[in-house]
Amino acid sequence: MRTLVAVMPVVLLVACGRPDRYDPREYKGDGTLEANRLSDAFDWVIYTLDLGVVDLSRPAVREFSMGSLPPASFSPVLVASGKAGAPVVNDGVWFDPSIRLRFRDAGGKVVCQTAGHLRTWHVLSATTNPAPDTKAPLMVVRAPLSRHFTPEKRHRYKLEIDVSEGDTRARDYSVKLLLESSSGK
Repeated sequence: MRTLVAVMPVVLLVACGRPDRYDPREYKGDGTLEANRLSDAFDWVIYTLDLGVVDLSRPAVREFSMGSLPPASFSPVLVASGKAGAPVVNDGVWFDPSIRLRFRDAGGKVVCQTAGHLRTWHVLSATTNPAPDTKAPLMVVRAPLSRHFTPEKRHRYKLEIDVSEGDTRARDYSVKLLLESSSGK
């Protein structure tokens, strides 16, 4: 008998930057920011901001406050893991909610956004036949942005996640939302 464990999606922000230019204790906002050294050979670290659970299975809007983020250009990435053996549908994705990500400055001005069904995101990898009980990502997709989110030092922002059309198949997956950058300023 196979047991399924229901897991809720988790929101994370990830960025790379130089440790001498940013101290993660400067971060003010929702979630917890951690710094992990990328390599001893290079003077770079990966910052991860865990903002908690996001449900892509039903329509909902959730907002997160962020301030004093690392100086880097961010690109949203969704990483799904969970139920093994689920079929791949809709152009390489297991579920297909309609999502809008909107970054606003302290004055409410939209500084960066992307919107559309998950199938419109760039599939970076998808496993069509995962091993049972795999913990490896089953699907990794990057948001199609015309411009990356680049926070200014000591500024405050809101990240709004608007699931206008949920997909009940998302209940079977743990989905992490990452804001990822390969280099700092």
